[in-house]
Amino acid sequence: MSVDDQYIAFYQEKLWLLLPGVYRAQDSASLDVPGSLYEMVHRFAVQAALLRRSIDRLWEDQSIESCDDWVIAYIGDLLATNLVASLDSTGQRREVAKTIYYRRRKGTVALIEELTSDLTGWSARVVEFFRHLGRTRHGLDPQLGLPSPLQQAQGLVGPRTQTPAGGWADLRSAYGASLAHGPYDEYCHQADLRRGRQQTGWYNTAHLGVFLWRLQSFGLTRVTPVPVTGCPGHYTFDPTGRELPLFAATQRAFGDQWQTPELWQLPTPLTQFLWLAETARLYAQETPVVLARSLGVFRQPGSFYELLPSPDLRVFPELGRFQVTTPLDPPFFASYHYGFAAALGAGSFDRRPTPPATVTGGGNALALALAGLGPRGTVVIGDSQTYPTVNDLTVEDVTLLAQNRTRPLVRLTTDWVFTGTGASVLALDGLMVSGGDLILRGQFARVTFRYCTLDPGTRGEPIFLASLDQRDLVPCRVWVEGQISVLVLEKVVGGPLRTRHGGDIGQLTVQDSLLQALPTRLESNPWTPADLKDPSRLAARLQAGHDPLSQHLFNQLSPADQANLTDPAVLVNFLNTLSHGPLLYTPALFQDVGLNPETQAFLDQNPTGSDLAHLNQRLLTAAYPLELADAVMALSSGAVVLERVTCLGPAWVHRLEASTCIFHDLVQVENCQEGCVRFSAWTTGSTLPRPYASLELAPQAPLFTSRVFGQPGYGQLAVQTELSTGAPDGSEMGAFSLTQNAIKERSLYRKYQEYLPLGLAPVLIYVT
Repeated sequence: MSVDDQYIAFYQEKLWLLLPGVYRAQDSASLDVPGSLYEMVHRFAVQAALLRRSIDRLWEDQSIESCDDWVIAYIGDLLATNLVASLDSTGQRREVAKTIYYRRRKGTVALIEELTSDLTGWSARVVEFFRHLGRTRHGLDPQLGLPSPLQQAQGLVGPRTQTPAGGWADLRSAYGASLAHGPYDEYCHQADLRRGRQQTGWYNTAHLGVFLWRLQSFGLTRVTPVPVTGCPGHYTFDPTGRELPLFAATQRAFGDQWQTPELWQLPTPLTQFLWLAETARLYAQETPVVLARSLGVFRQPGSFYELLPSPDLRVFPELGRFQVTTPLDPPFFASYHYGFAAALGAGSFDRRPTPPATVTGGGNALALALAGLGPRGTVVIGDSQTYPTVNDLTVEDVTLLAQNRTRPLVRLTTDWVFTGTGASVLALDGLMVSGGDLILRGQFARVTFRYCTLDPGTRGEPIFLASLDQRDLVPCRVWVEGQISVLVLEKVVGGPLRTRHGGDIGQLTVQDSLLQALPTRLESNPWTPADLKDPSRLAARLQAGHDPLSQHLFNQLSPADQANLTDPAVLVNFLNTLSHGPLLYTPALFQDVGLNPETQAFLDQNPTGSDLAHLNQRLLTAAYPLELADAVMALSSGAVVLERVTCLGPAWVHRLEASTCIFHDLVQVENCQEGCVRFSAWTTGSTLPRPYASLELAPQAPLFTSRVFGQPGYGQLAVQTELSTGAPDGSEMGAFSLTQNAIKERSLYRKYQEYLPLGLAPVLIYVT
């Protein structure tokens, strides 16, 4: 029922006017204040309007296509449909509508594939494992000889390798051989009598393999390639200069009959063999309009885009790179697909309708738009190109957002500063920021990051990995140097969030986000001014001497250094002196300092020499985390509310309310008398308020497919543990809780009991 058409208000006024005028006049002595009769009639009118609308919709409620959402379960009950809990109203409506369709095709491979895709949204391929059993030939086998088209159509020989059913493997096809031990395997195997589960128990007469692609393939249109230093003509598809694997675009064909998807139609990582075999289907095609597929390279000789023919370039899909055989004059662009577990961060997925674009073209176009923006206004970026230059902003009410289904990259070379002027409001929506920090100064009433990617950086040697155009992939940190009443992160993939120089956040709310903090220094190196996260706070703590360690350290300073303690050079020299001196630890000095298990084990070894210096550095970092440590969140005050968040790194906050989160490193909460941590996973050694229905993790437990930003499995749970079903609704903990993977898996097993032939056992196998 719609509440925006004013039908209830119309019915209220209609019933009120049906009363005799004498009663309406006597209801109240004031024209502006309604009386008790007016109130009573309006309350009756609400229920009458609902009843009238329900009567008017009785005809529509007889059809599953047009009925109200509350009627779906009743129609499903008439058909004895077991509704799946993980589906929304649209999915449940589709499930009920196709119940008869499913039952007519019960037991077929095509039905199992279609049912799996409809219920979960995952791409699926079903393999009857008994067809891949190695066996002795019998009289019903086809005669030996050259394979015929009929044998290929009947599945008696492999279409790529020409391997006969049950026979010897034909290894002459490199592409066919690369598909072994997967959903498109054409070879035969010995029987495996183990219980079917993931990678075991496949080849058995009673097992049906259901291969699932859980990762999604997101396409980016006409991004700015990055040239590879030292390799003329080589470029990366990724606009940050990373070598990231390319994915194939999902190309499911809808129609009356389900068609089993081919490999190039699935959201799967591209390989060199797949690219060479299916270039015509994977590369963009230029018809009267350009037909976008998995990837394409375009040049712009004028005001139009021209597709570069596929023979004019070489693609290395595992590395996410391409080489042009003839030099290209800029500007030119690339379109490609990348894999990720959900629609988090900036991306080409549907976010919301946005106004028409005001900035396109990359380069300094964004800087020019920001220069003319003023303290109030909105800038909408209308493409996925790279913008290397920006202007600092003074903010009263400013919104910077990407147009729907685009992912522009702001590739900074310096910090980007936003200054609030009081009750200021700042919103960033759909942007990807890399290469520098975001600094918030002044006063803000509210700052919002929605569907943004703030590059967490990539570890390498010596500290950070360099992009292929030789720029360090440093984290994009959010520094709060002013006062913010409310800071909101929604569906964000990002780096550290910290306060410094007296910055303060009243309340930080983070939802459905993945945050990571990487080490920014080597323990073998001496301290530098860049390693001081908040030098002013460190100086204030030493001067105040409120804790035993600070008082002890301050007394070791000379009077001149005590007077100049706010000078970062003085602090750095003092820290280096402490690091190379005697052991700092004594139980009395560190009685209020929480040490993680790794540091405690290092301390128990009684190290000497350079190891002792490393230990002293760790002790200083543990004692002054807000001032020295690398952390996902480092906030000295305010309340932090986390819902469905994965934190890859330590955190130090004042107050904490957390639900359905994964803390993959030490978390220290200053005020444990308030707040709660519920349905979450936390690391041993953390100090948390009132854990409820939560799990304790070993430090740096191997939980994720990848911790490297940009990789398809970044932040995805790799193993089935209690975390996979630890959320309140039975889904997984962390940033991808809303994908409901565990609920979908349980729903599949329940549906398979209804539609699989008797005696067959499904084996769910996650390809991605």
